[in-house]
Amino acid sequence: MEHRQGLRNPVDIDAIAESPTCGRLSVRITDVSLNGVRLRGDVEQLPVYAPLRLTFRLYRQHPAKTYQWRGFVVRAGDGTIGAMFESPDPVDQSGLLALLAVAEEQRRTLLLQAS
Repeated sequence: MEHRQGLRNPVDIDAIAESPTCGRLSVRITDVSLNGVRLRGDVEQLPVYAPLRLTFRLYRQHPAKTYQWRGFVVRAGDGTIGAMFESPDPVDQSGLLALLAVAEEQRRTLLLQAS
């Protein structure tokens, strides 16, 4: 059984999930942690252990940058799936780091709004 490391940080990012078993799906990344993400959308057809590639754009700089993230499905249910990061590729790792940075920026914005 998988165990996600670190705090789950909420985000709200459009993405495309690609899997050899299901093709391309439009999803939303709803949270990210050090080694995984939660996806919401039409994901019920993605089976547990299916390989997964996410492609998403972040608008933190101009022009916006497109990232990829590779992993596999570890949990499915209630219109969401959990996926674990598995790629040693530095390009994929930069995608994970960018997601974590966006989550931190959103957390800080919420804290400022609350105070």
